[in-house]
Amino acid sequence: MPTEQLTYAQIAERLSVSPEAARAIVKRHRLPRSRSNDGKTLAAIDLEEIRHKPLPARSPRGPRSVTDVVATLKTGGAYDSHHPTAGIAGCTRRRGGRMAAGGIRTAA
Repeated sequence: MPTEQLTYAQIAERLSVSPEAARAIVKRHRLPRSRSNDGKTLAAIDLEEIRHKPLPARSPRGPRSVTDVVATLKTGGAYDSHHPTAGIAGCTRRRGGRMAAGGIRTAA
């Protein structure tokens, strides 16, 4: 297929992406651009050479309801759950020479 002069909207329509994504593709591939008489940007593009496959729309963390997320945040499960002392009642950790709980300061 020969090179065509297309606007971002036309590229987006042919590749089934948004106009912003089409602009990013043109920029990523460093395709030559010019301005048309009506002020729109035209990109010289050969759609056969562009191997673009849009990602399927999906949730980044899987199917979780909003109420599950809110409940997790309210119980504190999302905050510091990665730390080894998480979940141990009354456990304090040292940070920068100070105790992290209760505002108690000790000398390092």
